[in-house]
Amino acid sequence: MTGNGRVLVVEDEPDTQSLIALVLEGLGLDVTATDSGVEALELAATLDPDLVTLDLNLPDLDGTEVCRRLRAERRAQVLMITARDGDIDDLVDERVGAHDYLSKPVSVKELRARATALQARLVVPSDAPARAGDAPLDLGSGLVVRAAEQQVVLGEQTVPLTPIEVEVLATLARRKGEPCSRQELAASVWAGEFVESDYLVDVAVGGIRTKLRRAGSRARWIDAVDGTSYVLRPAV
Repeated sequence: MTGNGRVLVVEDEPDTQSLIALVLEGLGLDVTATDSGVEALELAATLDPDLVTLDLNLPDLDGTEVCRRLRAERRAQVLMITARDGDIDDLVDERVGAHDYLSKPVSVKELRARATALQARLVVPSDAPARAGDAPLDLGSGLVVRAAEQQVVLGEQTVPLTPIEVEVLATLARRKGEPCSRQELAASVWAGEFVESDYLVDVAVGGIRTKLRRAGSRARWIDAVDGTSYVLRPAV
């Protein structure tokens, strides 16, 4: 990912803030940084950023509240950064609405990959022509993937998958039962900027399985094949 996209880095740890800013500037992005949640909302109103990296723990305003306000008012993709693994499920549900998350300590390779993927998923204008792959994918047993809307529904329930998890599931669904290697998933989902393919693909697949199970599905849905690939299996 290169270009002049605008990024707002919201982080109160100076070293972490500097690292994030340096990595994103290296991707050709225009970076503005702050250590304040209140100032972040003010800057967002002025800058209209494409991407916001948002620390969960801020000194003046909780990161979850900043995220809610950003999602209500702005089009930016929000990458939440947290040291508290127990909060991850809540960060991407409808109450908070982060598009993705990254755990501390921040990995440069993961930050590059996730920032690139989120930038590629900025909202498509309403008058843009639909892509062939945008049609809803009915996987059976009440599971429907709406990739264009970054949404997965199980019955009447929205499953809180991240955009990356949605695209991994959609990519596997489009293969119609044919295995897809980790490298193929990485190239498709992370748009060629992906490095740690085995690790992040496995994390995404694990997240999909866990969230579908929590939503009430008893099917496994995604199976590993020969330790190198994944395949979507119909529910039984």
